[in-house]
Amino acid sequence: MGKPQLLAMTAFDPGQSIEELKRIYHLDKIIKLDTNENIYGATPMLMEKVADAIRDLSNYPDSKATSLREALAKKYHVSPNSLLFGSGLDEVIQIINRTFLDNGDNIVAADPTFSEYYIQATIEGAEVRKVPTVEGKHDLAGMLQAIDENTQLVWICNPNNPTGTYLNEQELSQFVSLVPKDTTIVVDEAYIEYVSATDFPDTLSLLKQHKNMIILRTFSKAYGLASFRIGYAIADESLIKKLEIARLPFNTSKVSQLAAYAALEDQEFLLSCVRKNQKARDFVVDYCQSHDIPCFPSQTNFVFVTLEDPKLAHEALLKAGFLTQLHSNGLRITMGEYRDMKDLCQLLSDHLSKELI
Repeated sequence: MGKPQLLAMTAFDPGQSIEELKRIYHLDKIIKLDTNENIYGATPMLMEKVADAIRDLSNYPDSKATSLREALAKKYHVSPNSLLFGSGLDEVIQIINRTFLDNGDNIVAADPTFSEYYIQATIEGAEVRKVPTVEGKHDLAGMLQAIDENTQLVWICNPNNPTGTYLNEQELSQFVSLVPKDTTIVVDEAYIEYVSATDFPDTLSLLKQHKNMIILRTFSKAYGLASFRIGYAIADESLIKKLEIARLPFNTSKVSQLAAYAALEDQEFLLSCVRKNQKARDFVVDYCQSHDIPCFPSQTNFVFVTLEDPKLAHEALLKAGFLTQLHSNGLRITMGEYRDMKDLCQLLSDHLSKELI
């Protein structure tokens, strides 16, 4: 019963909770650096907005998210009808796959990148064509070669998760111009607020030239609203109209919409978080480079460290109270407080030194 492709798949496993890990490792505190949340939280203006919302929870929310829609349209100088909202980018990704994919179709994406691209395509019965990254970056030439007449979606995560690397303006612009016009390009910019590179692509300008392109952004990362689950897509109105058919009604709550609106208004708080993140990120990358610990240069709120035995390093850091995300070839480390990152780097360096003895 059910789709046959589901037989080879497993449900999302969030892992053990912080409280469980504290009990297992006999720790009073664990610093959570595994899921790329903003460790500085959300704007202080949030509480007032949320308090207003919870006084009226008996009615359905505004299905069009009108106030938030108009605020973002004004910020980005786009039509309000060029926006689609979802319960986090996970749902937006699901909506895109549901809209475009069927049996016999395929998608092209980097490997590694955000796994939801693969998962949702597989559920829809599409073939997933993974193109290995080169030094953590998308292999754009390889991705172009993987595209054929059955390719419906090409996914670009920029900056890329989990490597933190980015494609610059020239690289992305040239790539988009070479993708067939009947193939939709999705550029996931979940971490764009953290970017400091001056040559990062202006995708909103690219969008005006390429109607087969969708931009994804979120309030879960730099804006600190991961619990509220609200992300959005920006695209040509004709594409958004198709996506809206696959969107569930009332899919973002009144509380989430108001929280996002409040976060958007407080750009000063956002910039403060970004500055603190950049200081920690620069320290970690510089430390790794000066201590011969391989890592990718990052434009996000995390750094990916490549290791020969990441499981041992992950366990050593966890025993010391630092929870990172384990990958087959390394650790993805969310940036925490500056002082905590100094402690983590020293612990990692000490662990790797012991491995060499």
